[in-house]
Amino acid sequence: MLAARSFAELVIAARRAEASPGDPFVSRRAAVVAAIGPLVFTTGFAWTLLGLLLTPVDFYWRTILFDPAHQLMVAGTLISIICLPVAKEMLESTAADLSAPDFAPSEPVVAPRPGHRRPRRHRRGPA
Repeated sequence: MLAARSFAELVIAARRAEASPGDPFVSRRAAVVAAIGPLVFTTGFAWTLLGLLLTPVDFYWRTILFDPAHQLMVAGTLISIICLPVAKEMLESTAADLSAPDFAPSEPVVAPRPGHRRPRRHRRGPA
């Protein structure tokens, strides 16, 4: 319930960001990042329901721990815990925060002289 409510808040914030002057691509990207966790959880939940409808079995701890559908639900919850704050931070950031840093070297890179070789390392131990 927490993930769904937070996802709904992020969608509303993304729509507000699209309405305000700014980069609409950032708000779409934030919505996609926020939707990943609930999408994985929903896939696992639908898989569990389908499995129960087609082949009803008794639930044991082993089934819950090792069933791929249950593992998808756990993974979706963990992804939501990680991705929702990231998406919220993306929506609240400015264009300067999202720009790629400049990786220009502080000193000029000097190429080695032509014909210059690095000294060879000698092996130690039996040859």
